[in-house]
Amino acid sequence: MMSRAQNGCRGGGRGTKEPLLIDAVIGKVVKRNRRNLSAAWIDYKKAFDSVPHTWLKRVLELYKVDCTVRDFLGQCMGQWSTILCHLGQRMTAAENHIRIRRGIFQGDCLSPIWFCLSLNPLSTLLEGSGRGFQLRKGGTKVTHLFYMDDLKLFASSRSHLVELLNITCDFSNSIGMELGTDKCAILHFERGRVANSEGMDLSMPISIRILSEAEIYRYLGMSQNIGVDEAGMKQSVCDVFYARLTEMLNSLLSGVNGTHAYNGWIMPVLMYTFGILRWTQTELNALDRKVRTIMTSHRVHHPRSSMMSRAQNGCRGGGRGTKEPLLIDAVIGKVVKRNRRNLSAAWIDYKKAFDSVPHTWLKRVLELYKVDCTVRDFLGQCMGQWSTILCHLGQRMTAAENHIRIRRGIFQGDCLSPIWFCLSLNPLSTLLEGSGRGFQLRKGGTKVTHLFYMDDLKLFASSRSHLVELLNITCDFSNSIGMELGTDKCAILHFERGRVANSEGMDLSMPISIRILSEAEIYRYLGMSQNIGVDEAGMKQSVCDVFYARLTEMLNSLLSGVNGTHAYNGWIMPVLMYTFGILRWTQTELNALDRKVRTIMTSHRVHHPRSSVMRLYLPRKHGGRGFLSALTLHNREVCSLRTANTLKSLQIHVPRAVLTGRDAELMCTYELEGAQLYSIRWYRNMIEFYRYVPKESPATKVFPVAEIKVDVASSDQNRVVIREVDRMLTGEYQCEVSADAPLFHTDIKSAEMVVVEPPLLNPNVTSDRMTYVGGDHIRANCSSPPSLPAANITWYVNEQMVPGFTANHVFNFSNGYASSLATLELEAAVLSPVPTLMIRCEASIYDVWKATSHTIVLRERSANPASALGRSFTGGATETCLPTILMLILQILLQFLIENFTETSIR
Repeated sequence: MMSRAQNGCRGGGRGTKEPLLIDAVIGKVVKRNRRNLSAAWIDYKKAFDSVPHTWLKRVLELYKVDCTVRDFLGQCMGQWSTILCHLGQRMTAAENHIRIRRGIFQGDCLSPIWFCLSLNPLSTLLEGSGRGFQLRKGGTKVTHLFYMDDLKLFASSRSHLVELLNITCDFSNSIGMELGTDKCAILHFERGRVANSEGMDLSMPISIRILSEAEIYRYLGMSQNIGVDEAGMKQSVCDVFYARLTEMLNSLLSGVNGTHAYNGWIMPVLMYTFGILRWTQTELNALDRKVRTIMTSHRVHHPRSSMMSRAQNGCRGGGRGTKEPLLIDAVIGKVVKRNRRNLSAAWIDYKKAFDSVPHTWLKRVLELYKVDCTVRDFLGQCMGQWSTILCHLGQRMTAAENHIRIRRGIFQGDCLSPIWFCLSLNPLSTLLEGSGRGFQLRKGGTKVTHLFYMDDLKLFASSRSHLVELLNITCDFSNSIGMELGTDKCAILHFERGRVANSEGMDLSMPISIRILSEAEIYRYLGMSQNIGVDEAGMKQSVCDVFYARLTEMLNSLLSGVNGTHAYNGWIMPVLMYTFGILRWTQTELNALDRKVRTIMTSHRVHHPRSSVMRLYLPRKHGGRGFLSALTLHNREVCSLRTANTLKSLQIHVPRAVLTGRDAELMCTYELEGAQLYSIRWYRNMIEFYRYVPKESPATKVFPVAEIKVDVASSDQNRVVIREVDRMLTGEYQCEVSADAPLFHTDIKSAEMVVVEPPLLNPNVTSDRMTYVGGDHIRANCSSPPSLPAANITWYVNEQMVPGFTANHVFNFSNGYASSLATLELEAAVLSPVPTLMIRCEASIYDVWKATSHTIVLRERSANPASALGRSFTGGATETCLPTILMLILQILLQFLIENFTETSIR
C-alpha cells in the first residue's frame, strides 16, 4: 500500500538512511558525469496538526480499509475537542468544548502511519508524471524522496521540476494543507555545477527561496547543497558528541547509568552518520582514543574534585590558567615595593618535564591518590606497551622485533597527559604548603609558598633561610622521584626593604648551582619579563611589535573578508588579550591602538577611510564586519577578572553521625560579594540528589536517588533536610555553589556523614571472679551487641574512668554489623578503706548514642580492704572467660532472631 519513496512508515525501511543514501548517490552522479539536475526541498507547515479530518476519512476509503476500522476511527475523531484556559482558569464553559477538525494526535504507532497514508497519493501522482532524474540510461527515474512530511523532488530540467512542483501544490491545495515556504528551497545544476536559478517561472501561488552555491540546506539532519557537506557535518557531529560526553561525565553518572547514557544518548549522535558520511579508520581510531582519554581523565581527576592543589593552575578545575599566578605575583610585587618588605623568590623549571617523569612514579602517584584500581591497571598496561625504534634516512637501525622500551615520560596530545603530569608534581605542593614558610601578604593572612603552572614553579619566602628550606624540599622531592631541574632556567632574586639586594654567598646546601639575578636582569616567567614585577613598558612594546607584524602578514595574504576576520580574531588579537588584566593599559593607549589598526587596514585597501567605524566592530550576523576591538575586549576581561573570585568562604556543615530513622540537616554557607547566585547542587558520593536554581520555576528540584527522601518544604538555598535517614546513606556529601554569569565561578566542599544503627541491647560486663584479696589479678570483659558501626567501650572503676583505654576488638558479621569486645586487667592493692570494687563499662557511637552496662561488685575476702588499684591495661582479649563468650553468643543469636522477625513482619 505504501509507496517505496515514503520511508517514514514503510515496513522494511531504514528510516532516514535510505533517502540520504539515495540523495548522496544522485549528487555523486551529477558531479562525476557533469549532469543537469533540478532539485527542490518541500516541507509542510505544521504537518501533523493541519491534516483535515475529512481527508483522513477519505484516504481510509481510498485504500479500502475495513469499514469497522473506518467507523471506529471516525467516531474517535468526532470526539476530539479542547477548551481554552488562561493562568489555570477556564475561558469557556465546561460544556462548551471546542471541536478539533484538523490534525492527528501523536504519541502512538497509528498516528505516523495514518499521516503517511494521507500523503501517499502525492507519491502516486509524482511517480505517474513521467518526470524525474534517471541515474543511468534505461534505469528507473527518481522523482522524489519522502520521509514523513519532508519531501525532496528531482528533475532533469527546470521545466520538469516546475511540473512536479505544480503537482505538489495542486495536491496540497485540494486536501487543504499548506506548504511551509520558509523551509522550502530550490537548487539547479548545469553540467555538475550550481547554476543561477533566477527567473525560473514556477507558475505557483507561493514563492520558494532559490539557493546559491554558497548556501546549504538542512535536510534530515544533514547540511546539503549538491551533496552532503562532509567536513562541516563531521565537525558539527563531533562537537555535539564531545559536548554530550562532557555533560554526562560532569553529571557524575557512573556504573550502569553512565553506560546507558553513553550507549543511548551519546553514541547515537555518531551512529546516525555511519553509512552516510565517509569515516576513515584513522578518524574513528582517533575518536575512540579521545573518548578513552576523556573518560579516563575524569576517573583520575574529576573537575569537581579537590585533589589538585590550589597552587597548581595548569589543570585545576575553575582556574584561569596563567592569569591567576601572574596576578598573584603582581600583587606580591606591589606589596613588597609599597610596604618596603623583604622577599626571597626563586624560579624553578624542570628539564624536559613531560619526557622525564619515571613510569614507576606515575604508577605510584595513582596509588597515593587512590585512583580506581581498574584505571590504574589500564594505564599501567598502556605504559608497558610504549616503545619506539631507531631510524636513519628512512632505514631501520634495529630489527623489527627489537623495540626500545620507553620507561620515562608521558605521551602528549590528549586531555589525560597534563592532568597526570600535574598530579605527579602535586605532592610537592603539599610538602611546600606544609613547611610553614612563605610570604604573608598581610598580618594573619594566608602564606603564599609557591605558584605552579604545569612545570613552571615560583617559590616565595620572607627571608633567605626560609627560601633555602623551600629549595631543599624541592630538590629532595625531585631527586626522590628521579626528575632533574633545568638549572639554565632557574634563578633566584632577593629583596630587602623593597629593593633588589645582593644575594651572593647564600648557602643553598644543594647539589646544583642556581643563577642569582641582579637588579638589571630580568626573568621570562609565563611569557612576562619580570624582576620585582612585570616590566610593563618593555612588555607593551614587544607585544605591539608582534601584534602589528601579524596584522601586516594577514593583510598581505589576501584572505577573503570572513577568513580575514577569523584570522584577526583568532590569531592576531590573542597576542594582546593575554596581557589584558596583567599589564595596565589606559583607555588612551587602547583607542590609539585601534586607530592604528584601522590606518594599517586602510593602507592595504581593506578598510575605507570614510566607512563606519561602528560597523567594523559590529558582529557579522548583525550586518557588521565582525572585527574585535582592543578597547572593548580589555574592559570585558578586566571586569571578568575583578568578579572572578566573587564566591568565597564556602563552608559545608554535615552532621558527623545521625541515628537511623532521624532527620539529617545539611548546611552550606558562602559569600558571593555582590554577585548573583546561579545554582546550589548537593551530591552524595558524586551523584546529584538536590538542586536549587533561583532563576527557575520552581527553584528546587529533587532527583530520584535510592533511600534519599528530601523534605522540599524545609530545604532552600542554604540547607537540605533529609527525612528518615537509612543506614545506606552513609557516605560523602558535596555542596557545589555556582555564581551567575558571566563567569559562573564554582566551588565545592565535601564532608562525611555516618548513619548509626545502634545495638538493640545495652553492653554486658562479666568478671572472672566476684571476690578478691590483695595482689589478685582481676580480668573483666565488656561486650557490646552488634551495631553499625561498632561501638567504642570505656571502662569505669569505682565511678572513675580508666584513662588511656582505647583498645577494642571488633567482630564483623556478613550483614555489615559489628560487635565490640574489650578486656580490662588490673591488680588489687591493700591500702584502701573501701571493701568493694564497682566495675562497669559504657558503649558509645560518636556522640549520638550511649549506653551503660550493669555494675558488678567485687568484694574483698581479707580483713584488710584494698585501698589502691595498681592498673595495667592491655587491649588483648586473651583468655576471655566462658561466661563472656556465652553472653556474646546469646546477644548475637537474639540480634539474628529480631532481624528475621522484622523481615517476616514486613513481608
